[in-house]
Amino acid sequence: VAAQNPVNLLVFTIGNSALTFAQKKYALDQECFIEIGNFIFDSIKILKDYSFSKLIIATSIGKLTKIAQKKKNTNNRYGIIDFELISEWLILDFPEEIVIIAKNANTVAEIEEFIINKYPGLALQFYNVLLTQANKVIRAWLDEIGIKKLEIELHLPDDEL
Repeated sequence: VAAQNPVNLLVFTIGNSALTFAQKKYALDQECFIEIGNFIFDSIKILKDYSFSKLIIATSIGKLTKIAQKKKNTNNRYGIIDFELISEWLILDFPEEIVIIAKNANTVAEIEEFIINKYPGLALQFYNVLLTQANKVIRAWLDEIGIKKLEIELHLPDDEL
């Protein structure tokens, strides 16, 4: 149905809060919004057969981190978050205290909360690290799938920014 819409834009959402956020942010027909569950790679792969020019992905910080860590399915049964890797992403540009918290965290939200409370000026930079890593992974997946021309935009719901 979305492919028959005259808009060449598609919005994938992972989770109810992401869907609500995306519907409020973008004034698009309902057919443009697809709640994809945890199936990020498989959903992108389907796009090869269509000619969308832009894909927006709205998701939580935890699911975004899983994408950034190359998880093609964001369900916990298909892999947990590697907090050591997050700390490696942060080591050059963040205070050592944040790197240590990241390495020992149980959730990405725990890292986020610590940064917001102790280093609020670094919160946006933290989000950008995750968004940049996820964008690189999605670009690699597009190459793997053979999708040449697709603009990607990643978003966290406003309550996470």
